[in-house]
Amino acid sequence: MWQLISSEFNASNKLLIELSHDIIEFLSCSTRNFILSFFKYAEKNINSVQLNAIYTDYITKLPKELNLKILMENILKNLGYFNNLDSYVSRDILISSALYNTIQEKNNNKRISLFVKMYDSLHEDYLERHIYFVNNKTEPKDNSPDEFLGSIIKSVEAVKDYLNTSINFELFADVKRIQSSIFSIANSYCEPNQVEQFLLGFKKGVIKIQHISMLLSIDSIEFPFEKILLYNYIDECAVLFEPLHSTIINQSEHVYYCIINGLVHMIAFQPNLSIMFNNINKRYKSIIVEEKLISSNPISIDDIIHIKDYEDYDRARKVISVHNGITETEAESCLLNWLSWLPIDFHKPLVTLISGHLVMEEKDLISFTSKIESLRLQNEHNLILMKWHSPNSIDTSSL
Repeated sequence: MWQLISSEFNASNKLLIELSHDIIEFLSCSTRNFILSFFKYAEKNINSVQLNAIYTDYITKLPKELNLKILMENILKNLGYFNNLDSYVSRDILISSALYNTIQEKNNNKRISLFVKMYDSLHEDYLERHIYFVNNKTEPKDNSPDEFLGSIIKSVEAVKDYLNTSINFELFADVKRIQSSIFSIANSYCEPNQVEQFLLGFKKGVIKIQHISMLLSIDSIEFPFEKILLYNYIDECAVLFEPLHSTIINQSEHVYYCIINGLVHMIAFQPNLSIMFNNINKRYKSIIVEEKLISSNPISIDDIIHIKDYEDYDRARKVISVHNGITETEAESCLLNWLSWLPIDFHKPLVTLISGHLVMEEKDLISFTSKIESLRLQNEHNLILMKWHSPNSIDTSSL
């Protein structure tokens, strides 16, 4: 794709973009500005909802230091996993997966932090953060470190289930690496094949650090620093607590501990994972508990294609087409997209309900206006006209 930029193009020091017939913008010549120019031109001249949404909702909000060339390459790599980008859920997954894979950071924890910060800045409302899937079968929990990480992993992994494919979204792998690291550390202190059971013994605690006395108060019980074993899941090791670790504890919203033989085993998750969990939890409470939906994301169109076999389907499609002044193809897309957000048990009754609605089709309007014109020509007045200033008065002046 980028080989299309010839050496002659690169020799120029300015890009000219004609946004409209009377507006021309000059930009310094660079790959980034070339990409921005394309989206700016498309926004003004190409009637593409998908392209404009990607530009206005994502590209314009991303930090300037992000490598747009790599981002576009990652978008192209994942594009084949999507049948269409009409759904903002699909667009969000496409861009967020490409964005995560664009972040050049070897440290998994830092990579997750950078992504979470950028992703949240793209969507002020947590309800718009669609990579955090929730459904009525899995309630997010954080009573133990295993539950905490498990809730995050199940949520982001559901993206693949939604697309029914193995999309390259490395966020899955990085969160799993953190889980594997904790399992590896815990495995050194428990019986073989008992890691999950061992981690269930950890619980959340209220931690207060007393630097002068070199004590840690955990749920009002004091322990000296040398009795605290802190799990470092980034470097996959456990270390005795030192004053320099205070920042980790103070910044963590999810701190877990377990007392074993007088030694306190402690896991303090960094804020990036807590932000992810809190997004999932808030979405679950709003979408599943309050709105009582079965899922935060629509059912795959492939799973509801049976709707077309309903006896009343064609009539329902016609009703929507007439009411909205759109083609039946467009009406079909609207109907399927709308029903995809609702439980399958509701689909047939709703299609029947819509099909029963009476509408005036074009042939009815032609027949009606023709009849009125015929009466007019015969000097017959079969219509009562209302005065504009009084809805309850009849204007008989024209009778």
